[in-house]
Amino acid sequence: MLASIKHLQVIIHLSLMNVTIPPNAQVFFGYIFDVIAFDPIDIQDSVEQFFNLKQGDEFELEENFVQLGYESSYFVSNLGSMILIWSIQLGLIPVLTLVYTLAWRVKKIRKWAKDKLGGIFFNSLIALVDSTFLIVFVKAFVNIQ
Repeated sequence: MLASIKHLQVIIHLSLMNVTIPPNAQVFFGYIFDVIAFDPIDIQDSVEQFFNLKQGDEFELEENFVQLGYESSYFVSNLGSMILIWSIQLGLIPVLTLVYTLAWRVKKIRKWAKDKLGGIFFNSLIALVDSTFLIVFVKAFVNIQ
């Protein structure tokens, strides 16, 4: 499944490279971009308030970037709910390590915490970074003119 998401990311980002794409395909790409970019929750306004980002300081993006969902030239603002996903996953690692350390008497809880800790770090976190690399790379270099 992650391989198909990576392929869709590449196909959708073809419109950023001045490849001629029919308008109906561009509209379709705009709709599925939130799924491909792992951005199901619109938290852009909250992120802009939290990081104190000003709308006047940014430059105007080209039309093909705006169609794909890059509404801002700020990196953190474009990341959107990916910040939440990374924060939750990175926050679970110390919590599960603490549970694993404190549950030295209860073997079932210790085994459960060890399995979850290995699963979260080695499987889901690395897979998430691997599958979101293209999106993060493009969002990071949007503001380089």
